[in-house]
Amino acid sequence: MNAPHRLPITTEAEVDITTEDILWYNICYYITKACMTLLYDIRSIDAWQVPATGPVLLLPNHTSFYDPPAVGITMQRRSFYLARKTLFKNRFFSKLIKSINAIPIDQRSAGMDGIRHSITLLESQKALVIFPEGTRTMDGEMVAFQPGVHLLLRRCPVPVVPVGIAGAHEALPMGSGLPRFSPLGLRHTKANIVVSYGAPVDGAELAAMPRKEALRRMESLVAAQVTRARKLQQSRRKI
Repeated sequence: MNAPHRLPITTEAEVDITTEDILWYNICYYITKACMTLLYDIRSIDAWQVPATGPVLLLPNHTSFYDPPAVGITMQRRSFYLARKTLFKNRFFSKLIKSINAIPIDQRSAGMDGIRHSITLLESQKALVIFPEGTRTMDGEMVAFQPGVHLLLRRCPVPVVPVGIAGAHEALPMGSGLPRFSPLGLRHTKANIVVSYGAPVDGAELAAMPRKEALRRMESLVAAQVTRARKLQQSRRKI
């Protein structure tokens, strides 16, 4: 169920990344992994489903600021993220998240800014994480996907991996100033985080569907992984 974690893979397609970039990314990876393991006993299901090489689009549900690191430390290759431009206002925080592959996008540009960045990354053979709901949800439940993800697939029909995250909302919900924990070695709580990965889906197949049908299909694929993650999370609370 849980594939062993290794150093994030750096493929031949990532030769544009310097040795210093790789070193810093891996330092951040191991620090974040250690913290989330100690504080949330984070687990993953079938992270091996993410292709080790080539372009891939990962679509997780989005309920918490913990979602990006939860995906980043459970998949086994270097990942890139689109993040709203407002997160880059603080100079220190901006420098930090840029150093771990966050790409600023202007949401006021009707999504075209994000699509252009996404195409560039995917054409460079990267693994790209996009939160298709567009923003965090208040109640932890999924909302309708934004149409930009379908437009992206029409321009760049790469494999799509649905991802479901459970526990992140309970750990750090939207609007909360203080996180809740589920520490390693103690009885699990609702804040225990689980990330579930589904089998890759043909992006060309999704791109060929009418937009509403494709979005519903992607929503159902991600929802299935959310359900899978929640089942494991609930079973661990009984231990």
